[in-house]
Amino acid sequence: AEAARQAAEQANLAKSQFLAAASHDLRQPLYALGLFSSSLEDLRLDSGGRDVVRRIQDSIGAMESSFEGLLDLSKLEAGIVKPRLEAVDVDAMFDRISQVFLPLAIERGLELRFRSNGERVLSDSALLEQVTSNLVSNALRATSKGGVLLAVRPLGGDICFEVWDTGSGIAPEDLTRIFDDYVQLDNPERDRRRGLGLGLAITRRSAALLDSRIEVASRLGRGSRFRLRQPPWAGDEYIPQRLPAESAAPLRRGGDPLLLIEDDEDVRAALCNLLSLWGVEFEAEANAEAGLERLASGRRFGLVITDQRLTGSMTGLDLIQSMRAQIPDPPPAIIITGEIDSPLLGEAEKAGIVVMHKPVQAARLRRLIGGPAGVEQADGAA
Repeated sequence: AEAARQAAEQANLAKSQFLAAASHDLRQPLYALGLFSSSLEDLRLDSGGRDVVRRIQDSIGAMESSFEGLLDLSKLEAGIVKPRLEAVDVDAMFDRISQVFLPLAIERGLELRFRSNGERVLSDSALLEQVTSNLVSNALRATSKGGVLLAVRPLGGDICFEVWDTGSGIAPEDLTRIFDDYVQLDNPERDRRRGLGLGLAITRRSAALLDSRIEVASRLGRGSRFRLRQPPWAGDEYIPQRLPAESAAPLRRGGDPLLLIEDDEDVRAALCNLLSLWGVEFEAEANAEAGLERLASGRRFGLVITDQRLTGSMTGLDLIQSMRAQIPDPPPAIIITGEIDSPLLGEAEKAGIVVMHKPVQAARLRRLIGGPAGVEQADGAA
């Protein structure tokens, strides 16, 4: 029994190590590819060239979605994801979900509505947002006319999160099967651009981590309702959650150059290429120690962007903490990481550091950086 226990622990450790490596190392070439393709948009191309770029980006988007789904599922299966219960502000979470999905709904001619009234629940913020986002995404995909509603309401001592849609509905015999891996009722041709059929499978596992389950009711031709229950927050003190990086104003101070720290040669080249196309002055280093030397030399920078996992003895977080300890009036900082590391996120949030996860969309990064001389760019193609 002891040998079996040790073998199981070794197996779990091996899974954790593999997924940590996959989360970082397998994202790197995908991240670089996305950045290089974004650079193509700023070139003067004819209509044929622009069409090729659009198709490349569609394929990259499908690849990113598939990779994220497989990685999320693997982490859940390996037991790596551990919930961190805290007070979650429902209004703030709905605002973030709206920023992501409202443009898509408008593009498809659908109505996307939200209904909340200052509720707070005891949950894991990231997992709860993932579950509700997956349900909204699934509802929008299933709806061609009408709209989708994401609402909360009290029920039996719980706070219920409900996603209603006016889509095609689900047959009774499929109500359970939709939560199985790789099941897509509305994609018989297996179009990979529409995902792998893992969204609801991941949602079911994530809900279980929140000590809940997904309830579903549906009528063919009329639409569906998905429901998740969470306990209300009963604490006396509440600290509002920080706004996400994507919605923040430009961070770079004045016209000072940007300092980029990235050890992967391809990613560094792609980022440097984008910054040059955007007209942003910058300097780049391959490791934290060299970056810290530049900062300590007295050279003024308006923003530091660093990868988290770097060659050498220092991480991106180590670099920023050392910078703040050694340099008067240090510049703002962004950590870009491929790791979903709760301790890192907690430390970064406490320190007021923006964390962005790979693969980062160029347009989001551009909004945070701003334009030449600190002037914010329009939200066009990046």
